[in-house]
Amino acid sequence: MTKEKIIIKMIKSKKIILLIILILFISFSVLILSVYAAKPRLDDLSDLKGRYCENPGHNFYWTYNDSDSDHGVRFRLIIRDVSTDIIALEKDCSGLDIAPGTPMTYFLPVTETGGGPNIVGCDIGDSNWKTLEYGKDYQWRVVALDDRGSWSLPSPWQNFTTEPHPYPNGFFICADATIGTIMDCKDIRIDRVNGSTIIFENDPGTSYGPFTWEWTFSDLGETNIVVGNNPSDSQVTKYFDGTLPEYHVYLRAIDNAGYTCPRSGVISVSKQPPKWKEVVPIY
Repeated sequence: MTKEKIIIKMIKSKKIILLIILILFISFSVLILSVYAAKPRLDDLSDLKGRYCENPGHNFYWTYNDSDSDHGVRFRLIIRDVSTDIIALEKDCSGLDIAPGTPMTYFLPVTETGGGPNIVGCDIGDSNWKTLEYGKDYQWRVVALDDRGSWSLPSPWQNFTTEPHPYPNGFFICADATIGTIMDCKDIRIDRVNGSTIIFENDPGTSYGPFTWEWTFSDLGETNIVVGNNPSDSQVTKYFDGTLPEYHVYLRAIDNAGYTCPRSGVISVSKQPPKWKEVVPIY
């Protein structure tokens, strides 16, 4: 083989090698971009205390985004106990289809005992369901996975605190003093002719006393307020004269921290009996 042919062959070999290197570089660049340049993003993080009277807990909010328009398929909500600096619980939710720009929300209830394993599934009905606990300082953050297998960066830790203890129950029951039978207040009927004396009673349902009971009765355009802070004041007796179609009752059972869950009820009056009218028979 001549020297010229050898040189030409070497040049061709170098070109092939350079082409292979270029292809590998492009493939690697595409891989890098697909893995690292398009991580999901979590925006607009916030949290809000729920209605502790009806359903104690906290709501967590964020918006899922992805610059490549990839859909989210999974997220992990992570809760850290500030006092111990350990993960208190983690909710792992998968099998999702979240479009970019979708606002997300998740609710965690609060109980006095908590319980359950730290890492559990997403469904509230799960037998492994674990809750937040009263009187705790927590931090939370979330991470998300898109449908191309890229995890977002963890969101910054957000602080929140649960209430110190359960709120008192404002529900009250009724009893007609004449009959003595306890029943739901909506089933009570005031005697339209003679009036009725009704007994009202509340059980706060918690041990965080002493309690104050504020009973408010509205009738004939007037408001009568009965306030007491002795255990016996959880029960009050009120006479209704029956001249109105209904009467309104309000209760605020207030605990030692000032927490209260106001409740109201309507006491109805029995219907007017039909009037007797003698009619001469026709034969």
